[in-house]
Amino acid sequence: GVGPDDRVYVADWSDGHSGVWVGDPDFIHAHPLLSNANRREHGLTVNHGSVSAIWVESAVAGDLDTGVVLYSVDEDWPTGVDGPANLHRGSILRYDVGHRYEYAGLPAVVYDDSQAAGAVAPIGRIV
Repeated sequence: GVGPDDRVYVADWSDGHSGVWVGDPDFIHAHPLLSNANRREHGLTVNHGSVSAIWVESAVAGDLDTGVVLYSVDEDWPTGVDGPANLHRGSILRYDVGHRYEYAGLPAVVYDDSQAAGAVAPIGRIV
């Protein structure tokens, strides 16, 4: 999707390049937005795993533009790389990215779907 900053944001559910990519409108120049530190073979890093869906909006404090807020649905992000597997699968995570080129902070869990059995339908749609 196109963010409030006119950049293109793309969710990547693959293990080799998992996360969120951001680029210019023609997507010739793009880079990973979320940190890829300590990537494991199944795509899990310190602050995300394979991302199936995103929502991007601007953050404003008074009259001050504080940058981008990213919401994501993640396939396999736990509370950290060594946390329990799939602890927050299907949950909605919030990243207060701001104006950073790469975001390495941990997300906040906005909606915890860890106890639900049907976050993703068999056909792959979020329900």
